[in-house]
Amino acid sequence: MTSLPNWKHLPLLVLTMLVLGLMACSSNEEGDLTAPTVSFSGTNPVPTSRSRYLAGTLEAGGTLSIEAEPAVIVSDLAVAEGRWSCRLDKLAAGTSIVYVKAVDLVGNQRNLTFALTYDPLSIDSYVSPLPGTSQTIGGLVDPAAVGTLTVTAIGAQLPVIGAVTVVGDHWSVPISDLGPGYTVLKVSIIHPDSDLGTLERSVTLTVSAAAPVLSIDPPVSPTNLASQTIAGARGSNLNVGVSAPSSSVGAVDLSIPDRWSSDLSVLNPGPNLVTVSATSAGTTATAHALIVYDRERLVAELSPADAAAEVDPEAVVQAVFTEPMDGTTLTAANFLLATGGVPVAASVTYDAALRVATLTPVAPLTAATSYSATLTTAVTSAAGAPLPAAQVWSFTTR
Repeated sequence: MTSLPNWKHLPLLVLTMLVLGLMACSSNEEGDLTAPTVSFSGTNPVPTSRSRYLAGTLEAGGTLSIEAEPAVIVSDLAVAEGRWSCRLDKLAAGTSIVYVKAVDLVGNQRNLTFALTYDPLSIDSYVSPLPGTSQTIGGLVDPAAVGTLTVTAIGAQLPVIGAVTVVGDHWSVPISDLGPGYTVLKVSIIHPDSDLGTLERSVTLTVSAAAPVLSIDPPVSPTNLASQTIAGARGSNLNVGVSAPSSSVGAVDLSIPDRWSSDLSVLNPGPNLVTVSATSAGTTATAHALIVYDRERLVAELSPADAAAEVDPEAVVQAVFTEPMDGTTLTAANFLLATGGVPVAASVTYDAALRVATLTPVAPLTAATSYSATLTTAVTSAAGAPLPAAQVWSFTTR
């Protein structure tokens, strides 16, 4: 007679197999619980563009997804060779929060969150109150809407509004014959994107005989330097205060009669607002100006980083760009590597999908040696914009 299996032990057998299976899964997960490495290299810091190109690094084998609030259009997402890039379109006016999610081969996740600002129109340069009847006001505008910019006035005595001048994304207009008291100036554009339509900004200018004389000479803007000296006029014997929240402000120099000056340094990439004030007989005048630091408008990341030490002699040299570049300008003549003034033989390639230029030396670099890399101003974007200045950085091998 064939004996039947002892089924009373089946629950114990199933339980034992389940526990062993769970232990195996737990063991695999515990083998790699580290979130994948992912980074964001930056983007064009000037807020007047509704489209932005993003880039960064990603752990090999990882996948990436990008979302934003409010919603944007994400396109041209590319992941290869430890890097990622994409394009965002239709940014909402104001601030958008971007979410980047990286997932590695076993499902571990890491999230990056950052903010992008799109401001299609701003008024950043003006003085109020002022004792005179004329001044020039200005700001930034989305180049897509430049041709529609208009300036109008509301007040008891309408001023004379001159012709609008636009250079890049900077606009300015002279205002004269301002009447006493308050005058409201309205600046408007009609954006070609129907979801934005007509956009308007306004500023109130006050003319008062009691207001002190105060002005800011037009600063260099845009600039590719992280520091500059600003200056202007002031009433006789007046003290002047200078504020620039996104940069470092030096002492105010009042040594020249009726003039003031101050050194700004550590400018942030993008717009830097400067406010200058002076008080006389209880009336405070405030002058506003804008300095756009766009050194990083095209170059987002350098590898090796500037001043890096202990660099592998087998390393390649790379530059990541914030927007598509003209690959024909990224050549060995315009992307250079040297040591002690002696050029290093190398080849240069450009990955259009990732917006990465790579310089590969033909032989390993010399150990414990300082090298200097250069991107010349002959390097241009696909739209034809050159680097605002030669990008030079250095590193030392181990």
